[in-house]
Amino acid sequence: MARELDGKPRGVPPPPQNHRLHLFVAGEEPNSRRAKENLDLICAQHLTAAFELEITDVLQDFRRALENGIFITPALIVRDGERMVTIFGNLSDTAVVLAALGLEERQNVPDATQL
Repeated sequence: MARELDGKPRGVPPPPQNHRLHLFVAGEEPNSRRAKENLDLICAQHLTAAFELEITDVLQDFRRALENGIFITPALIVRDGERMVTIFGNLSDTAVVLAALGLEERQNVPDATQL
């Protein structure tokens, strides 16, 4: 059987990623509400594999945010395997979110430090 350079068989699709998403919001503030809406839309349109979504309201559970190094809301932590990416803001830039999910190339997508 032919193999790619990474040793995986050619023509075999990669296994679906099980994304773990953790969104930190501040109650029903406008940016927090937009972040939830944008994330719902992105998940519905782009995530075909199983994923876990947890939403933490920092007004109710600020310790959870501190444990994860979150000091600004809204913030989304994306984990898949050993990789972890944090995005700050209302998630309106779909390309940034898709890149964090590994679903789109990171072409012309700023680093998280530039967001």
